[in-house]
Amino acid sequence: MNKKISTKDKIFTVAANHFADFGFEGTRMDKIAKQACVNKASIYYNIGNKEALYAMVLN
Repeated sequence: MNKKISTKDKIFTVAANHFADFGFEGTRMDKIAKQACVNKASIYYNIGNKEALYAMVLN
């Protein structure tokens, strides 16, 4: 049975890797969107801004 991964989970997984590799300043929302195969607007809709995404990853 295929399990569909939610958009939020895809964004979170990619963002966690980007923040670990590049830090807060080096992480770009457009790069996260591209690697997660989502529209950049999806990140802002589902999570919020970069600070909110970073806080989510840290928790």
